[in-house]
Amino acid sequence: MRTAKPEAAFAGGRTGRFRRGAIATLTSQVIRAVGQVVLVPVFLAAWGQQLYGEWLMLSAIAAQMVLVDMGVTTYVLNRLNQDYATGELERFTRTLHSALHWCLRLCVAAIALVGFAAYALPVEHWFQLEIVGHGTAATVAILLAVQVAAQVPYGLVTGLYRTVGEYATGMTVYNAQRVLLIALTALVVVAGGSLVQVALAQIVPLAACLAWALADLRRRHPEISLGTARREPGLARSFLGPSSLFFLIRGSQAASIQGTTLIAGALFGPAAVTVFVTLRTLCNLVRQVASSFANALWPELTALEARGDLETLRRVHALAVKVITATCIAAAVTLRYTGEVVVELWTGGELAYASGLMDALLLMLVLQAPWTTSSVFLVATNRHRPVAICYAITSVLGLGLGFLLARSMGLSGLILGLLAADLAVSAWIVPRATCELVGESLRRFAGRVLLPALPIAGAIWFTAGAAARIAAGAGSIGSTIAVAATVAVVAPALTYLAWLDDYERGRVRSILSRFTARA
Repeated sequence: MRTAKPEAAFAGGRTGRFRRGAIATLTSQVIRAVGQVVLVPVFLAAWGQQLYGEWLMLSAIAAQMVLVDMGVTTYVLNRLNQDYATGELERFTRTLHSALHWCLRLCVAAIALVGFAAYALPVEHWFQLEIVGHGTAATVAILLAVQVAAQVPYGLVTGLYRTVGEYATGMTVYNAQRVLLIALTALVVVAGGSLVQVALAQIVPLAACLAWALADLRRRHPEISLGTARREPGLARSFLGPSSLFFLIRGSQAASIQGTTLIAGALFGPAAVTVFVTLRTLCNLVRQVASSFANALWPELTALEARGDLETLRRVHALAVKVITATCIAAAVTLRYTGEVVVELWTGGELAYASGLMDALLLMLVLQAPWTTSSVFLVATNRHRPVAICYAITSVLGLGLGFLLARSMGLSGLILGLLAADLAVSAWIVPRATCELVGESLRRFAGRVLLPALPIAGAIWFTAGAAARIAAGAGSIGSTIAVAATVAVVAPALTYLAWLDDYERGRVRSILSRFTARA
């Protein structure tokens, strides 16, 4: 069954779609950042460091449920995008119904398994929970698991907007859900709500936004059949092979993020988890900004590779690595001088500052920036096998090294273990694979893109230190403002004038002019 209507959704307007998608995704990251900034002091003030740490531990356990779709959602949405763009609505419907049925069954089974394990296993002893009892811990774990597992069918439904050329609309729905989640969570915590009540409240925004998205899609896109009646078991099983590498990537990422949280809790207790997660969250704000542009850029990278335009792809690769790495360097230098003041203001002085842990997190932020940016090019062009293998190896190796180093070095050793695994595997395998994709040698790429980062980083570090010394008499707040302002001027100027080439400077001017013209 073919129809001309879906094809019209993808006729022209690529720049406009990218701009709207980038703005919506950047807005999403801002909302997430604001939520993290707001909720941490709210939790600490209402619950204290110990109880908040126990909540984080239970959240880390439930967060593993995000892997329940086994990578099917990413693969299926790509297929649906292709089917809709070519007008293959019959195949679109069968794929969608099969995927929805698969995801719903897996979610129910996973929630049941978590429920059994939560009540049968002594999780409160394993993770040194002192305030939360066994019954409460089990109930909270199940409610959080329901919330996380429901994200799978929710993500598939809201992802349909991307398949019909409305990526920005899907992100807007997601943004609304995040705003409601933050507001309800803060309201319930401030009102004296318990862990169970907070977990219940967090399910409400998800259900409300899912209901709205279903109604909106049915109203504006009657050509899309939502349901499971046209499912085909054989078709659903065929998703597993191609999606396994996406699952491996997501699983390895989740294992590294949540695994370090669980190791920190097992070795040092919930109070240490609060410090660890808070500082990591602060450092990850920069990653979230970078990912917003990467997600919006994704379809354009796919198109460049499909057309065989390797020269443009090669130039975009170099520009993306330079800009994102420079952003991470600037953020790391700023936080190195101002982190203690920022954390004190953020948490109201409720949280002790761990300088060694912060240094390790900032070092990892900078050194991971080049290869994680390169990995987007491989994933966007379905060349993600090296990325999946690297993530899997570094996750296992990094957690093992981190566990060993943490026993002697504390929380900073946990991060240094992950970083050592990254440098040994991903930091060179992923860029090499990306260079092969775009037709460039790794040696040339390192010489013209990576090595110039060293003097740029040194110059930014020197000017930030000079600003801190000059403003030392103005107090901690004055010094923080001076350092941040200095880096905000020096880092972009050095990057633009000394690191970018003529083509890259032209592209930056063009992108900025398009955004400012429509602001």
